[in-house]
Amino acid sequence: MDSKGNSAGFTGKNNIGFANHFSSKNFICAGNMLSGEEVLKAVSESFSKSKGRLQDKLIKGLLAGQKAGGDNRNKAYGSASLLIVKNNHGPLGIGDRYIDLRVDYSKQPVEDLKGLLRERKKAKSFFSDEFDY
Repeated sequence: MDSKGNSAGFTGKNNIGFANHFSSKNFICAGNMLSGEEVLKAVSESFSKSKGRLQDKLIKGLLAGQKAGGDNRNKAYGSASLLIVKNNHGPLGIGDRYIDLRVDYSKQPVEDLKGLLRERKKAKSFFSDEFDY
């Protein structure tokens, strides 16, 4: 997705498992190695219907996708990440990180990511410039 909200996606034909994307103005949801289309639908619907800050809507979407079947690899451990950047900050994107969280090698990566975001909110007092959508 570009800075004007135009989105596009390409999932290719050689992916393992279900792979696809949904895109529209200001929105794209893509995935591969998913249990099925219902995962993308759940993520898209949850994100679109949720109210509040961008980071909370994204986490709700990930949780909805996981509940709908999520990743089909049946791995014991997984990872999840959340990256939100600021608009027009720094040359070449330097200093543009607003939220940059990652969980690796977890039995419940999305829940752990949600916990990291909750802890970040507790630790930071500058959340007045949140992204509301």
